[in-house]
Amino acid sequence: MQDAARYVSCHPRTITRRFGDGTLSRYRLGRKVIVDLDELDAALCATSFRMPLEAGR
Repeated sequence: MQDAARYVSCHPRTITRRFGDGTLSRYRLGRKVIVDLDELDAALCATSFRMPLEAGR
């Protein structure tokens, strides 16, 4: 979740809230929580929030 939050430049609690409201799905692999980056990108496109463009992207 920390990596997902860093990817979209938000706080990890924001990712947790998106799990709670059904905007994002989480997948468990042992102790790890996996977030599908394609789903994360789609959720960003569906909201008014826009992440800043990174250099080289």
